[in-house]
Amino acid sequence: MVAERNITSMRTTKRSWIISHLLLGSLWLAGCQILPQALTPAEPATSPTPSPSAQPVTPTAEPTLSTPESTPESPVGPYAPRLVAYEPRSGEVVAADATLRWTFDQALDRESFAAGLRITPLPDGELVWQSDREVLFEPAAEGTSGPAPATRYSVVIDGGTVRSATGLPMGHDVMYTFSTLSPLQVTWTWPDDGAGGLRGDTPILVEFNHEIVPETCVDRGATDLGECPALPLVFSPNVLGRGMWLNTSLYRFEALGGFVSGLVHEVVLDAGMTSLDSAVLAEPYSWSFETEMPQVIEVIPAPGQGAVALDTDIRVAFNTPMDAQVTGSALTVADAGGTPVAGVITWRDNGAELVLSPVGILES
Repeated sequence: MVAERNITSMRTTKRSWIISHLLLGSLWLAGCQILPQALTPAEPATSPTPSPSAQPVTPTAEPTLSTPESTPESPVGPYAPRLVAYEPRSGEVVAADATLRWTFDQALDRESFAAGLRITPLPDGELVWQSDREVLFEPAAEGTSGPAPATRYSVVIDGGTVRSATGLPMGHDVMYTFSTLSPLQVTWTWPDDGAGGLRGDTPILVEFNHEIVPETCVDRGATDLGECPALPLVFSPNVLGRGMWLNTSLYRFEALGGFVSGLVHEVVLDAGMTSLDSAVLAEPYSWSFETEMPQVIEVIPAPGQGAVALDTDIRVAFNTPMDAQVTGSALTVADAGGTPVAGVITWRDNGAELVLSPVGILES
């Protein structure tokens, strides 16, 4: 019995040993099959190709332009023409005589472009082809109904009508607007036109509806040359003077020695001057004013006044600046016996008030 149990135990142990080795062998074989896969580099991931429906859609309400840096490669074979540049740009403000320009990426059928272009309101002018892919609209000459100032224009290029030289239509409309400048105008002057009773030292002020000079010219003396030009005012009778820009659109002129008293003075600003944004003064602007005849408006001490200090100054006020030399030599102050009183003459109020300061004490 003991021998049988030993034999049975040995058989069981032998079977366990065989099974263990079989399992180890299976695991070793499985490892040999997996290891090459783990050591093999993974294939790079391939980016998915976007579907046509995922491509961005370009709006057709405003011009979509292609630049040399961003123009995609043209497809092989004939393709629809594209607008690559245009002037004026959408929303731009330009001079009334500005030329309109369109440039396409290929040659156009010229008749189809003329039929498909709409400018509203329609000004007089003509299409001028620079090449088969570039065309201008040149406004009509002066004196005709060309582009009007201070007007908003709408431009439409009909994509169904405009075709390439090979016959392919654009396929979508191009629409935009631009505006023309208001003309340069004088909006205010001083003195007013027809003003009278003015002093000879009255300054001339002229204001415009557009900027004439840059900010760097403000409070600087104007010159005939350079970036701060003097306003080309013409005076009759002629005067010399100096000008200054008080701001970019307001000019001040002062006559050297003043305007002659008792005369009508006319001022003319000729047509043709331009603003910084190229607005043009279309017509001459003129106005006039009158200076008052010289008069004595006050004397101090007053005639017949008593109890005056013996060292008082004698003052004579005029309604306008006077010629200092002529007026000073015409003044005579004498005592009761007719003896002239020596004194020193000075001027105040820009030459409109004469002051005689006696040398010594006046006789009582």
